[in-house]
Amino acid sequence: MADVEAADPAIPDSLHIVSWNVAGWIKTIEFIRRHHSSLQVWMDRHAIDILCLQEVKGTSSRLEGDPSLFDARIPGFDTFWALCNGSGPTKVSKGFNGVATLVRQRPGAPRVTANPAVLGVPELDEEGRCLMTDHGNFAVFNVYVPNSGSGSSRLPYKIRFLSALRERMSEARASGKMVVLAGDLNIRARCVDTAPSMRILNLDLIRLSSSEELRHVREIVRDVWPKVEKSLSECLTKAVTTTKANKDKVVKYRRVARTLSNSSTMAALGDLHESELSAKYSYYLGFRLVNDGESSAVARRRNEICLYDFEEILRMVGGVKLEAEDITALEKYARPCESPACLDWLHTLQLDDGMVDTFAARHPLARRRATCWEQYRARRYENAGTRIDYLFVDEALYDLLPKQNPPLRTGKVGKDGSMAPIYSEEAALLSCTANGLWKPPSFEGGGLVDGTSAAYDHQFYRPHFGMIYTPPQLSDHIAVSALLPLPTAGPPCGLCTSRTTRSAQPHLAQATIMQSFTLGGASLRKRAASTEIDREVEAPPPTSGPLCHQCHFRVCKCTLKGSKKRKKQQGRSPCCSRQAHVAVADRRPCAHARESFGPDTTLLCCSQKWPLTWIGRLNPHTSVHQSLISSWDLVECPSS
Repeated sequence: MADVEAADPAIPDSLHIVSWNVAGWIKTIEFIRRHHSSLQVWMDRHAIDILCLQEVKGTSSRLEGDPSLFDARIPGFDTFWALCNGSGPTKVSKGFNGVATLVRQRPGAPRVTANPAVLGVPELDEEGRCLMTDHGNFAVFNVYVPNSGSGSSRLPYKIRFLSALRERMSEARASGKMVVLAGDLNIRARCVDTAPSMRILNLDLIRLSSSEELRHVREIVRDVWPKVEKSLSECLTKAVTTTKANKDKVVKYRRVARTLSNSSTMAALGDLHESELSAKYSYYLGFRLVNDGESSAVARRRNEICLYDFEEILRMVGGVKLEAEDITALEKYARPCESPACLDWLHTLQLDDGMVDTFAARHPLARRRATCWEQYRARRYENAGTRIDYLFVDEALYDLLPKQNPPLRTGKVGKDGSMAPIYSEEAALLSCTANGLWKPPSFEGGGLVDGTSAAYDHQFYRPHFGMIYTPPQLSDHIAVSALLPLPTAGPPCGLCTSRTTRSAQPHLAQATIMQSFTLGGASLRKRAASTEIDREVEAPPPTSGPLCHQCHFRVCKCTLKGSKKRKKQQGRSPCCSRQAHVAVADRRPCAHARESFGPDTTLLCCSQKWPLTWIGRLNPHTSVHQSLISSWDLVECPSS
């Protein structure tokens, strides 16, 4: 199978939707520009029509002040944002979280509207975790679900978020929309998608099991485990001081327990924890109900323990080592390491609301296809991760999806170059490491290892129901993808209005112009005051003249040609520099600009005083829709 393949021509009339937790969009854009020239080129190579981003990390004011930093005005796309501005009761740090949806403009497609506060509860909307976009006959909910927090302290908040999300999806469904749920749900749904270290055992079920393959484990649970459990009840939490790479001292916590063979010997258990509360509950076998003052949720049932914790405790405290066949047998009886409250919500979503996990439906035999790995422990290189990123669709929409099912990625094994079976664990490992091209970082430090051009290009593949194996330098998550039918006109939905759409596009907010340009003896201020600009009515853009790639405004052709002396005489180039915007010195377009754009065209540009203005045709009969700017031709920004 080729490392890079074009979009599959056998799947026409479909949309390629991609969801990706980017762990910081600005750094991701910088990386994409460095390796693939521009975000537009990268998206075209992936043939992406709808891109749902999570953990964007930004604020509305920063996006409005410098849209180019987020590539919010990418040509050919409409972009919508829900960001965390740090002004609500939950006191989440400003600029954290954040989701964005980028939609390719298609001729004849319904106008896309959005709502960045669709949950309708300030406590839940303020963190920038949910963004709804209405595409006509279907709606996309792009979500970044909260994690449960240290010691499951945020689990009740997470369940309130999920409950409100389900209510809004039901509301959209009741209005006649089919629903797509995309994003990082922070829920481990299936054991086959999860590394064994992230699976949970219920010891009561092991005791009651009559399976012959568990006979040896049952004997251990009956004879040895009661003594081990008594030692765990007296377990202590120990503070450990560690030194970071920058030589800063950090205090972390670990559980220690007395061994059965020697009561004076303390065994250190598990990994170091960031908080004492998290360490305290790491080996807790009792029933856990978490209450945050507003609601409560079940975090763990009694006698449940992580499979690898069970193996470690028996070995370190009880002095008993499980055989490989015992661990293999236990894996069959484990469930994902997830709170019962979250699993109940997910099951309700599928059984009661009729939503379909597109990956699981199209690839039911796939094993260990993770989408997220612990970055600081380099778990991707051994594929010890889990699948928490999803694309769910309503059953009615699933029936309309393309029937073609392009295969998942795999890799070459052996000297003969044969391919690993697509659904095998070996294929999953080869895929997430780009056939071994991605190497783990050195224990001596230095960060992630840079890759070759072949490693960076391994991510490109035909649109399919599966995973896009983005480089590990970008995020601890990879992207997930699916195919949708083309959108058609649909019933109106009260959740997305013109007002909510404007709030989802702060980068299109027009600043007040405090000064005026004089053009043809008439004041632009008077002209603009007598002109009603309706952003909903589209007018043809100017037919010639290049476009600044920073601010996406037309610039006069003569600013791109001629000597430095000529440019100095005419004033600075009417386009953007990375530090500040500049304006034409004499406040007038030159004769070349009049000839290029026509006599009825007002030439404006940007400055520090006028952070956002227009170049377009302003008269009582036509108006300019700002989204048209993204469809004009791009040129490199001239030096200023």
